[in-house]
Amino acid sequence: MEESVSEATLHADSSEQDVIAHIQQQLDQLKAERGTLRVLEAGCGSASVLRFGDDDWMAGIDISEEQLARNTRLNEAILGDICAYELEDEGFDVIVCWNVLEHLDKPDLAVLNFARALKPGGLLLLALPNVYSFQGAVVRFSPHWFHVWFVRNIFGRTWAGRDGKGPFPTFLRRSASPLSMARFPERSALKLSWSLLYEGNQQTRFRRKYPVLSPFFRSLDVVDRLTGDAVQPRLSASAFIFTK
Repeated sequence: MEESVSEATLHADSSEQDVIAHIQQQLDQLKAERGTLRVLEAGCGSASVLRFGDDDWMAGIDISEEQLARNTRLNEAILGDICAYELEDEGFDVIVCWNVLEHLDKPDLAVLNFARALKPGGLLLLALPNVYSFQGAVVRFSPHWFHVWFVRNIFGRTWAGRDGKGPFPTFLRRSASPLSMARFPERSALKLSWSLLYEGNQQTRFRRKYPVLSPFFRSLDVVDRLTGDAVQPRLSASAFIFTK
């Protein structure tokens, strides 16, 4: 039986798997209330990190035909820009955008587009890197070729950057920072129901692969205590649940 992960048990040291489990619980609760869900995967890639029912109606939107073609779960594949594509007004019970906003030049436009397309009482589920984390700074200020090299040589993913696969060019705009995300209710009909900063899988794997760097990562905790919620350099990822 899958272990329950309550909001009370989640904190900065929670794993990405814990975060996904918590979000899945909210999704399952909505499905129990509404039955068949209309779902939009924004920047859908080949598969979702979340589980949906076989009866749920799935749409996916991406600017890449290759990515859309890899996702065999979709009932509707939309080739388009999530910032500008005219989505159906209040057309979706759930919108998921997982590790996509960092690749957009104007991520705030995408979130506003999602807000318009979300049904009342629906869920908007977002995950993205923490712009102000150490990992975020490295990604933001290093060239794309370095990202590809790093994934190929450090994580051993020799296919990285080939055949339409990531890593993709990354902007990590300040409008996608945790604080900016949390303020979206001021600009839209959205309500922030939950959010968390945590260490993402990629940084966790890197830290465990190179334990010699442990003192450096521990030193980031000192910066965390000095900066409070403003920076949080050790916490490389963020997740949000919005309702409408």
